[in-house]
Order: sequence, then structure tokens, then C-alpha cells
Amino acid sequence: MTALLAGEIDAVTTDGVILAGYVAQNPELLRLTGQPFTTERYGIGLRKGDPASQSALGNAIQRMIDSGAWQDSVRRNIGPSGYPLPEPPTVTER
Repeated sequence: MTALLAGEIDAVTTDGVILAGYVAQNPELLRLTGQPFTTERYGIGLRKGDPASQSALGNAIQRMIDSGAWQDSVRRNIGPSGYPLPEPPTVTER
């Protein structure tokens, strides 16, 4: 980002939400252009064969969704960037 702001390079690419955050911090200097190259999905890696951790993590995420904490966190951390806010994930494995 330093090189972009210094004019040493013309563009950067990374996940859309990260780019939107950069633009939100420097709206007079930066803008998003074009279409996304891909759809970026996020995940959490766990050790194979660890159902207790998988269950604990799935339950914690579901509690965050049910209590509204997930949406509050997304709004607080992504909302100021102007990036479209995603829907809560569906916990499929516990």
C-alpha cells in the first residue's frame, strides 16, 4: 500500500473487503475499478481428527450469529468501508 500511495506502482489486488478498507482510509487518493477476479471465501483451519475443536468452534460461531454479535462485528469492521455486508454464514458442521 505504501508503494501505491507513493506512486511507485499503479495498482494492487487482494480481497475485495481489504481493498474497500484501503479506499475508505484514502478516498481522495484511491478507488476500486473493474470487476473482481474471483469470489474469495474464508475458512478456519483445524487439525484433522479433532471433533471437539470443530464442535466448539461451530457452536461459538452459531452463538455469535444467534446473539447478533456476528452482524455487529461485521457492521463495525466492514461497514465503514462501504463494502456490501455479507449475510451470516451457515454453520454446517459441528
